[in-house]
Amino acid sequence: MKLLKVFLLLCFIQTIPAKDRHTLFTNLLKDNIVNGSIQYEQLKNDARLEKYLHYLGKTNPSKFQSKEEKIAFYINAYNAYTLKMLSENYQVESINDLHFGGLILGSVLKTTVWDKDFVKINNKTITLNYLRNEIIGYRFKDVRAIFVLFNGAKGSPDLLDEAYEGSKLNMQFNKQIKKFLCDKIKNKFDTKNKTAHLSELFDWYFNDFGGTNKKLFGFLSSYLEEKLKKQILKEANSWQIKYIPFDWDLKK
Repeated sequence: MKLLKVFLLLCFIQTIPAKDRHTLFTNLLKDNIVNGSIQYEQLKNDARLEKYLHYLGKTNPSKFQSKEEKIAFYINAYNAYTLKMLSENYQVESINDLHFGGLILGSVLKTTVWDKDFVKINNKTITLNYLRNEIIGYRFKDVRAIFVLFNGAKGSPDLLDEAYEGSKLNMQFNKQIKKFLCDKIKNKFDTKNKTAHLSELFDWYFNDFGGTNKKLFGFLSSYLEEKLKKQILKEANSWQIKYIPFDWDLKK
């Protein structure tokens, strides 16, 4: 009887209509993000997060029809598990406080929270790093995903207050990238001195944007207001880039 219930549950999960797959997560986000601030303590006690994580753990996204649906699923999984980890430790000042050995040593030793096996998808346990780099990054190769993966830091792109959906993924990508570039704490464009002060995020993923300033500016221009876009494209070789240090303090 128990095996039958599990089988029926898996069948039900796999047949949820695409438009309803992430409704629970959307409702959770809307109730726990207030004026851009994440209510971690409230989120910790919200049973819907565990319910959604259970859905992720039992679902095989390879069964989804479109590439966009699969990408949206994995992005939501990354963000949901990050929220779980942060809500359980919401009193820390920075996500880096959770790494064994800190950010630098932890990255070398692979003892960061991103290296912990606690992410469950399709009955398999993986790390956030594997999800981000090997699945979202390597398998789908869409650089725009950089702007929608939330790591809990102030320097990170803001967490969208709704789940990502395959049917509107491009619109959501565009919205988040434009919002990030318009945030003058993280990115500023000095037209007088032809200098782009960009988030250090662009330095970390420089090769993913083409490996040259010109190609990076080509990417950025698609999301800038028309006047600035024309100036940068016309004088791309004259523009320089200075990186703004990434703020690792916890985004609250």
